[in-house]
Amino acid sequence: RLDATNVITPLVCVITNIAMEHQFFLGSRLMDIAGEKAGIIKEGVDLVTGASQPEVVKFFQSVCDEKKAPMFRLGKDFRSRTTATGFHYSGRALRLKKLNLGLRGRFQARNAALALAVIESLKEKGFEVSSRDIRKGLKKVCWPGRMHLLGTEPTLILDGAHNPAAIRTLADCIKKEFAYRRLILVIGIMEDKEIGRIVRNIVPISDYTLYTRPLYPRAADPRLLMDAGAALGKAGEEVIPLPRALDRSRKMAGPEDLILVTGSLFTVGEAMAYLDPEAYGPDET
Repeated sequence: RLDATNVITPLVCVITNIAMEHQFFLGSRLMDIAGEKAGIIKEGVDLVTGASQPEVVKFFQSVCDEKKAPMFRLGKDFRSRTTATGFHYSGRALRLKKLNLGLRGRFQARNAALALAVIESLKEKGFEVSSRDIRKGLKKVCWPGRMHLLGTEPTLILDGAHNPAAIRTLADCIKKEFAYRRLILVIGIMEDKEIGRIVRNIVPISDYTLYTRPLYPRAADPRLLMDAGAALGKAGEEVIPLPRALDRSRKMAGPEDLILVTGSLFTVGEAMAYLDPEAYGPDET
């Protein structure tokens, strides 16, 4: 409803999913958040969504019906699956097999499917996007700070997951898709997030956790994070500032270990600028 994109009338609207986040602005209940997200739905404009909660889907459909906006839903109007041969998409008219996704993480298949459903809507409106371009685009796509591999021996992954659902997905991905001896977690979270749930969803997979904070006013005190993690029986310590925590993690890690930096896009952004200043450092003024 308050989204900045409402200054334009788009060709397609997209609501990827609904999860508990930004509650201070969007509300404390899932349906409150869905109501705010539905504010981007426009009169007569296609909605593409990956929302799966029955009550949310029903609500979105009612808003779309009221605004005469066609709604296309993942799992109903378009589908995808991932096999050993690649990513496969089946939509309203588009069928593509053996696609290669440039983004790491099996969960990115959902995002890719949503993107292809948007392309289908655009093609129906006269835009030409060839299968060759789709294959090339999916293979070459880059999303800094999301399952971002920034080093090997030890493996260094940065991911800006910052709500319980995203952190849970990240933890599942790390366990299933990476081989490592030990996992060293570097985590910094904003104080307005569900700190307890985020910590519970990621700290159990770590062997050692460094609780820290980025240089940002909303960053939570690392002691709050450490208190949340204390009951989980995992070793850890408070290390500030963030660059010191990153240095400590790399000194602790062996070549077969994995370092995971997560908890906030602010944490990941600062880490990227510190670890690779040439590529991600602030612009010179």
